[in-house]
Order: sequence, then C-alpha cells, then structure tokens
Amino acid sequence: MAISKNPNGIVKDFQYLCHALVNFEDAEADLQELASKLILNFKAVAGQFWDNYFESFPIELKEKMKQRFGV
Repeated sequence: MAISKNPNGIVKDFQYLCHALVNFEDAEADLQELASKLILNFKAVAGQFWDNYFESFPIELKEKMKQRFGV
C-alpha cells in the first residue's frame, strides 16, 4: 500500500479519510476489509506516534474507529 511507502503524504488528511470510511455504512465486505487494512497499516507505520496522533481525533470518530476497525 502507498501509505507504507509515504505515510507523511496523508498525515494531515488521514482524519478525514477515516471519517469517510467509518461513515460508509453499506460497504461490502471486501471494501470493509481494505479500509481496515489501510487504517491498521497506517497505525503500524505511525508506531510510537499513533497514540498522540489518534488522541487528536474527535471523540465520536475515535469511538467509531474503535468499534468498526478495532484501533
């Protein structure tokens, strides 16, 4: 995935991508799986910075991401 090659390219807009992904409720299973892999890949690439970065997300978005993607 491109995020693993250049995670800095999406850092400032990743929150908006996550918002779109959690609000796409009728996603087919393969799209849901792809979204989950993308988010978990970004989290892995962010490493030690993930917790602080994720903490900056709005509470509602964090809760939806925890429920939907297990982050």
